[in-house]
Amino acid sequence: MSEGESCGICAGIERIRAGANPDVVAELQHCFVVLGDAQFYRGYCIALAKTHATEMFALPRPEALALAGEVIALAE
Repeated sequence: MSEGESCGICAGIERIRAGANPDVVAELQHCFVVLGDAQFYRGYCIALAKTHATEMFALPRPEALALAGEVIALAE
């Protein structure tokens, strides 16, 4: 992203924090879980990391591993 360009996911997280997203399923330590826009599979969810990063490897390693653990737990 270029300087001054906003991140759509970060904007979505701000709406979640403001209580303006009725599709929130859960808040975990490192992510929010929301229903996916396209419900190809009933209950399809996505995890939105609370910390902005363009790639998981850009997060501090302990945080990336904790986030990965949350995603794995959600998948189970």
